[in-house]
Amino acid sequence: MENVHYLTKTITTSEVGPSMRVRFSAVLCIMQDAASVHAEKLGLGFESLSKLKRAFMLYRMQIKVCSELPSWGESIKLATWPRGVEKLFAFRDFELMRESGEPFLRATTSWLMIDTEFRHPMRPQDFFTNVPARDVRVMDASAPQKLGWESDVPLFDTRRARASDLDPNGHVNHTRYIDWVTDAIAEKHGLDARIGDFSINFLAEVRMSEAVRIGMCELPSGEIVVQGETDKHSFAARVTLAD
Repeated sequence: MENVHYLTKTITTSEVGPSMRVRFSAVLCIMQDAASVHAEKLGLGFESLSKLKRAFMLYRMQIKVCSELPSWGESIKLATWPRGVEKLFAFRDFELMRESGEPFLRATTSWLMIDTEFRHPMRPQDFFTNVPARDVRVMDASAPQKLGWESDVPLFDTRRARASDLDPNGHVNHTRYIDWVTDAIAEKHGLDARIGDFSINFLAEVRMSEAVRIGMCELPSGEIVVQGETDKHSFAARVTLAD
C-alpha cells in the first residue's frame, strides 16, 4: 500500500498577504495540518503519543519553491508521506501542486521524537514497525541540511514569545519562526521579495515570554542568513531569493 496522504483545498482570504498570494508561513501551516492528520491515521498523532509522554518535534526543513505561490481563491493539492527513519530522525516529504498538477513547492523534513517529561530525544524506530515508508525523495540525499551557526551576525530585531505563538507542546510553533524570518526579509528586501530556497534548523525550544534576538546578514554567495537566539541558539535559517 502506498502510504501517501492527499489534501485538496482552496486558498482563503486569511492566508494571503498584500500581493494576494498565499503567505509563506500559511503554506507551512497547511503542511503542518496535513502531516498532523496523517500522523493521527498512522497512530502517531499528538493525542496518541501524549499518552506515552512522547511528541514529534520538527528539527530541520528544506524547501524548494518551484514557481510563484498560489493566489487567493486558487485550489491546490498536497501530497505528503513518511520517508522512513534513521538513527534519531523520522523523515517526511511534501509536494504541493496547483489544480493543474504543476508543482509549486517541494519540502523535506526531519523530526525528533521527544520524551515530553524529560525533554530529551528518543529513538523512533519502535513506533514505525507497522508504518510503511515511501522511498521517494523530493530532494537529494543530503536534504534536509544541517546548517552552521554564523558568528558576528548583526542584530536585526528582537521578538518576545507571546501566548499566540505557542503550540500544544507549550513552545513557539515552527510556523511562527517562519514569520519572523520572512518579516525580516520583507523589511530588508521589500514586500515583493520572493523566496526560492529556504532551509531552517530548529535548535532549541522557545518558551512563553522569552526574548529572541534575531540577526540577519547576506553571505558573499547571496544567501541570506537569519538566526535567532535566547541564552541558547534557537533557530538558524538560510534563504535564497527567486530571480
